[in-house]
Amino acid sequence: ERDFHMRKLLRNTYPMFHFGAEAENLDRLLHQHALSPADCIISGLPFATFPDLLRHELIATSYKALKPEGLFIAFQYSLQMRKMLKTYFPQVSINFVPLNIPPAFVYFCKKTIPVATAAAGYHCATQPTYVVYIKIKQGGSGQHFSIICAES
Repeated sequence: ERDFHMRKLLRNTYPMFHFGAEAENLDRLLHQHALSPADCIISGLPFATFPDLLRHELIATSYKALKPEGLFIAFQYSLQMRKMLKTYFPQVSINFVPLNIPPAFVYFCKKTIPVATAAAGYHCATQPTYVVYIKIKQGGSGQHFSIICAES
């Protein structure tokens, strides 16, 4: 989050809040703050608007930043990312959310899935220790990514 007041609110609400300005550097942010791999990454990045190389970089970085069994969840407005996500994640499931305005697709991607749990759905086996949120903000100098690591 780039807004100072919002960051302050997040720090007060989540004492373990960390801010990073570029999603493609997520692994460095986790290392810098001595955080273990993420349980879950929730992304609202508009991948369809990015060049192919940046899309791959962001997905690869997110994959590396997840612990085994970790989830990458992204909401998108098209099915464009399905093929790319399947090249990184062994299991990709997509839910359509028609009541969202505009209607959206939610991608659930799991880093690794044992056969026994694949049919059971996507649930964290334990309470997550922290979740990473990634969002984008358009500015005068182009696109800026924000990363929020919040302990649950």
